[in-house]
Amino acid sequence: MSCNRHIAKNQNMEQESFTNKLFYSISENKAKENFVFSPLSLETDLALCATGTAGRTAQEFYSLLGFNSSGKADSSYSSLSRILPSADTSVVFSIANSIWADSEVQLLPDYVGRAQEYYDAAARSLDFASGRAAEEVNSWIEDKTRGLVRNVLSEPVEADLLLVNALYFKGEWQWRMTEFPKPQAFYGISGVGEEVYLTLKKPLPYFENADFKAVSLPYGNGNYSFIVLLPNEGCYEKVSKALPNPGTLLGTMDDEMDVKLALPKMEMECSLALKPYLQQLGLSDAFGKEADFSRMSLQSLRLTEVLQKSRIIVNELGTEAASSTIAMVGLTALPRPAPVREFRADRPYIYMIYEKSSNTVLFIGQKVK
Repeated sequence: MSCNRHIAKNQNMEQESFTNKLFYSISENKAKENFVFSPLSLETDLALCATGTAGRTAQEFYSLLGFNSSGKADSSYSSLSRILPSADTSVVFSIANSIWADSEVQLLPDYVGRAQEYYDAAARSLDFASGRAAEEVNSWIEDKTRGLVRNVLSEPVEADLLLVNALYFKGEWQWRMTEFPKPQAFYGISGVGEEVYLTLKKPLPYFENADFKAVSLPYGNGNYSFIVLLPNEGCYEKVSKALPNPGTLLGTMDDEMDVKLALPKMEMECSLALKPYLQQLGLSDAFGKEADFSRMSLQSLRLTEVLQKSRIIVNELGTEAASSTIAMVGLTALPRPAPVREFRADRPYIYMIYEKSSNTVLFIGQKVK
């Protein structure tokens, strides 16, 4: 995590992060399903919402995000939008925000200015009754995610105001993997299936303890990585409930451990309606009649739903992933030779796309079948 973000965040390494809490909450509800989501896309979109709130509503937003003021949150996400695209010039990363308001919604100039200054989010007018509102927003998302995320919204769009984030990532592995010649067994939560596996034998950052094994697959210059947590038999729930901080985990990994890796080739798309999870984590006022969006508009507004759609592709070349979140508002020294460690992800596992200089989790998901 960058120094600025360390200072801004009102939390420390021991505290359970928003990402961890949300992952476990979704995992509990979707224990038998594969899923993926982008914590960064969601946090950015919630922060764009939060900067228009006041009173108890604002307190709930910033407590959830781990900040103690709107200014610190705004500057933190503004910094990330500059840091992440330049963390590795061989990796493609982009993030974009936009605001879509019906003609009946009158946004305050101060809010529009802050949204533009900190989130580069231009306010646009949109006729929600036209029958083409979803098409217009979906087209913007598709463009910003290079065609990876499509059709997030459908008509009728039941909102008066949309705050939209779109995030895109593409990175090539430092070492290209090869496909295993034929499908192999994957011991999923609901039975044994078959997967096409990618294989690699290289010195990779590796860690293991009594609960799980972990390996990090670097992209480009190594700032971005794909981290896989493979819980031991009977330990999946324990690990998913208390995920290690990826920065701390990387710091404890043996960078020169020979690893024989087998990882399923994967393409996954996931749509999530996040309102119940956010309410469970303490964001309740924003969805109620007492919601205070008085720094956004003098009109009475409340959050009605938060949608996210994500897609991830993992193959022998690398990873491509994208996500869109919509807040819907209604009015070393070389070690001695060591044994080769086998890392065969043929049972349920957790994965993250992580950027180490900013300690940021871009995507997190589970594969259980």
